[in-house]
Amino acid sequence: MPSTISLERPEDTEVPDEVKYVEGKFVGQFEVELSRLQVAPANYRSRNFDSSWINIIKDTILNSPGGIVTVFPVMLDPSISDPSEFKEEHLHEKTLYTLGGNHVIQAIKRAIEEEPTNAGLDRYKLVRIDLYVGLSTEEGQLLANMHNKRTMTKKVFFQVSKKLVFFFCS
Repeated sequence: MPSTISLERPEDTEVPDEVKYVEGKFVGQFEVELSRLQVAPANYRSRNFDSSWINIIKDTILNSPGGIVTVFPVMLDPSISDPSEFKEEHLHEKTLYTLGGNHVIQAIKRAIEEEPTNAGLDRYKLVRIDLYVGLSTEEGQLLANMHNKRTMTKKVFFQVSKKLVFFFCS
């Protein structure tokens, strides 16, 4: 069952420029069931899936489960385009699209499919998300890239970063 999580955050000294583009579309941080998260439409993603990378992550999870420490950027179904119209009930009713961390999410889902009775995987079934409403495709890609750069697991292609810099700076 999704619920709002109140987390103490460090005091912000300065908001990165990239975040300023999307901060008005952030509606909160929530905990949701992993099964509620869907892959974002292709035009919102910053890159395609790498099946070998998903399998490496899945194998790591199965060999030494630990739990999720990251917060995933997620977009609410575009049928709600105004952040002021968001209601917590939408977490149950509308599709939640993962923007960043798709390789990890897919790896966890595969691990759970392969070993549904593995109690060690229970800690992966609830995840924390930063939820955004009313994003453009470029804003979705920006959030995906920001997440992927923070996790520093698989490099973001230079061409993708360059395209977004030109979009937001022109």
